[in-house]
Formats: sequence, structure tokens, C-alpha cells
Amino acid sequence: MTIWALTGLQHITLLLLLCACLILLQEPSPVRVASAVFLALLATYTHGNGILVFATGFFILLINRYYTFLLPWTLAMMVALAGYLAGYTPGSGVKSSINWPLIPASFVAKIGANLSVWPFLSIGAPIVWGTLICILVIPYMLNAVYKSFQKNTIKPPITHTIFAFFCFIFLTTGLITVFRASSEIVLENRFKIYAALSSVFFYLFLLNTFPKLRRVVYFSFVIFALLFYVNSYFFYTPEVANKYTRYVADTYNWRKNQTELCNFSSIESSIEFLVPAYQQGFWQVPERFAGFDEQLKATLQQNRFKPLVFQTKKYLHEENGPPQLLIETLEFPLRRRQLRDELFVVLYDETARRTYLAGTLPKMAGWRRLLTEGVYFGNGFSTTVPLKATQPGHYRLGCLLKEADGKSELIMTQQTVTL
Repeated sequence: MTIWALTGLQHITLLLLLCACLILLQEPSPVRVASAVFLALLATYTHGNGILVFATGFFILLINRYYTFLLPWTLAMMVALAGYLAGYTPGSGVKSSINWPLIPASFVAKIGANLSVWPFLSIGAPIVWGTLICILVIPYMLNAVYKSFQKNTIKPPITHTIFAFFCFIFLTTGLITVFRASSEIVLENRFKIYAALSSVFFYLFLLNTFPKLRRVVYFSFVIFALLFYVNSYFFYTPEVANKYTRYVADTYNWRKNQTELCNFSSIESSIEFLVPAYQQGFWQVPERFAGFDEQLKATLQQNRFKPLVFQTKKYLHEENGPPQLLIETLEFPLRRRQLRDELFVVLYDETARRTYLAGTLPKMAGWRRLLTEGVYFGNGFSTTVPLKATQPGHYRLGCLLKEADGKSELIMTQQTVTL
């Protein structure tokens, strides 16, 4: 599991803890508040923005007029914050200098980052969408807080809970915007979960605040959701297939060569500890390629090499990074036919009898073939191999297709590359 997968799980866990806290604080009692404090403590030490669960709890207690619980809640928040900051060291993503003039635009862009899934839209689209959400929601939030100070016995409306979620989203986005400020507006994928939530709660806010427009709001968001889903499926399915097969390929690379092609930069500094641990029975991975070595051996012994050619190119990652090898083809006999099919590039060193597998990024067939033939994946694919993760040698190129039903097909070509 990569570090970004772990942070994704942290965000989801944090949101679950937030929801549980808000449920407990809807009708607070000493026991419910104590339980909410415990959950907020878990949230604080789950992720960097976890302390904001305490801030959101303060907001919901304040706006719902449960003033008697504000003092113990605030004290618990201060204790949690002090414990979190004790020995705190900023992460590598925290910037020492902040481009303050860019902060407002960056903030609203992160709120409206949902629209960034359409690659043909400029950064202006998330800015406009985020600005619209803020302009409509924030005044109503402030007005609700102001009205909460007026003496009344009306049961807190559902909009207070919606505003509580917006409180957490705005505070979290502000924290991300300030501490990860840069010279340009960057919409990190791992933080877009908060942009998605902002659109969801904006939809609920509109339904509750403007009842006469409910039908218009409903159908508008249904159309938006359908377009969002279709676009996301079409544009991101190849990347999902690519990352999945790269991780699967690395189960083979680790078992055979104690290296990983897609995660080498992360494990490079720890390889001297990981390999002995693997040899002692730790860091084990499942066997996903049973029978592949025998299949490859039979193909090599029979000299069944196809006259197929890959385009190869060596380059530096991000112009001055580690060297990599790009392998791609526009046409190949083997291709994915459904999402669960797995396609790998095979690199085999006949001298050292060493094999590496690399997951592939499929080419899309295009909208026309998708609509007329129901074909999503095209005939081509590409992959990149970090040269520092492989041993030097002359490698024969091939391709392995593992279909969803368990069948596999291997083609080795006449082409070789030198790494």
C-alpha cells in the first residue's frame, strides 16, 4: 500500500469520526459529549486536520445553543491541541513562504475542485464553482449563527448540521491552502474528497434553503452527477487500470527480484531493511502469477518470437529526475477487453535469466467506438520502467495478458532493449 493510499484512508476515517461526533452532539448529554471527545481525540491523531473536528463540534454546540457544554469541550480541544503540537515537526509539503495574494483564488478553487475532472476546462471553472458555493453558503451560515443567539426554543433545523459540515470543509480547505501554498494553484487529488463533499452539502443546502427551486435543483444536480460519472469513467478508467496492474506486477517483481518498479522511489532508502525482513518471512506478497514462469520458459525454449516492435525512449523523469524507459505501442495483438483484464509488459534478460513485469496504461478506443461497438480499450498501451529499479542487461520484450476469467496469453517479441 502506498503512502497516498494510506492518506486516503486517513481522510475517510476522519470523516467517519466527524459524522459520529456530530450525531452525538445533536442532543448532547455528559455521556454523549464524553464519547464525542474521545472520537475527536482519535480524529486529532488520525490526520493533520483532525483537530478541526473539535472546532466543528464547538460550532454545532454554539449554533444549537448548548452553551453549558462549550467550556468542557473547549478545554478538551486545548488539551488535544497541546498534545498534538508537542514535538511537532512540519511535513515536507508545508511551505515556509506563502504567496498571500493567491490564497483567496486557491481557496475557492479547492472548494470547487470537482470541475477539474473535465480536462478541457481551465482552472477558472473550479474558481467560479467554489466562489458560487462560498457566496451562497457563508452568508447563510453567519446569519444562522447570529440568529442562534436570539432566545427561542425552536428545535435546531437540519441546516445547522449542513453548516457544521461546511464549517469543517472550509476550515480544512483553509488549512490546506495556507500550509501547502505555492506559486500556482494546485488541486491535489487526495484533497478533492472535500471538494466532493462541498458539492454534496451545497446540493442539500439548496434543497433546504430554497424549497420553491427544489425541482430545478434536483434535476440540475442529477444531470451534473450523470455527466460527472460518465466523464470520470471515460477519462480515469485507463489510469485505474494502469495503477492496478503496476501494483499487481510488483508482487511478481518483489518476489523474484526484491524490487518494485512503480514504487521504487519510496522503498529505495529502506531496501536494506526490507530485503532482510522479506528473507525472514516479513513483507510477503500474494502469488498472482502462478504458472507464468513455466509459460515463459516454454515460449523461450521454442523460440516463439513475434516480429512485433515497441517504441522505446529513455528520458529523465520531470526533466531532471531519475532515468526512465518509456515502452509503448499503438497496435498489439493482445489487449484488454474488459476492466478486470490485466496487461503487462515482460522484460526478460536471457543471460541472467531475470524477469520483470510492468503494468500498462491502456489507450482508449474513443467515444465513437465506445458508443457504436461497445469497445472501451484500444489496441495500444504504454508503460514506464525506472532504470534504477532494474539490473543492467539485455532484455527481450514481450506482453502478458491475464483475462478476468483466469486465462492468460503470452507473446514474446524479437525486440530487445539494453538497460
